[in-house]
Amino acid sequence: MKRRNKAWALCLLFAALAAAGTSCGLCRSRTTLSDEALADAKVTTLDDFSGDLSWTAEPDWGDPADVKAAGATPADRVMAVTVKPGPKTKSMVSRALEPPRDLSKHNAVLVDVTSELDADCRIALALITTAEGTFIEAPPVAVRPGPNRNIAFRLDGKDFKSAASKWQHTEPAGDLSAVRKIVLIVVPKSAGAVRIDNVRLAILPAR
Repeated sequence: MKRRNKAWALCLLFAALAAAGTSCGLCRSRTTLSDEALADAKVTTLDDFSGDLSWTAEPDWGDPADVKAAGATPADRVMAVTVKPGPKTKSMVSRALEPPRDLSKHNAVLVDVTSELDADCRIALALITTAEGTFIEAPPVAVRPGPNRNIAFRLDGKDFKSAASKWQHTEPAGDLSAVRKIVLIVVPKSAGAVRIDNVRLAILPAR
């Protein structure tokens, strides 16, 4: 009987942890993809950071961040974003898309992240999608220290949030035919740098 009670208690504990992770966006399934999983996907590079850095910090939206290019050669170059926990709990970097970019034919944004932080962090994707400045944000994904290749932010789910959804992850992305800005949001637990590379647009198999 004691063994049965202990096993039941463990089941309840795991269920509670899973529910907590789902509610905060940390336990989304398949947030990173293998190279094999992308073999049949149509992928277009949005930014490989080999040229001039076109991303800037957004201090009005989040805590300060230092954004710079890192790497000895263009082939090795990445965007290094140095962050630390602050009162706004997150730091944000963005790139304006001029002219606005049509993302409506893509269903995912892929990015490679190498985290030099001591602890896990979360990273989310946001888009400004209209001339009026509509801001939509995808659920965050958990990023572990070290390399995290092919992090996938799906654009075809009903889990975005915006002012219209009262900042609940309950709505589709909406009109993506003229995206004006792409934003990456870093939510750190410790100070340090995350290195961003290989931002891509993708057409992945339907879920």
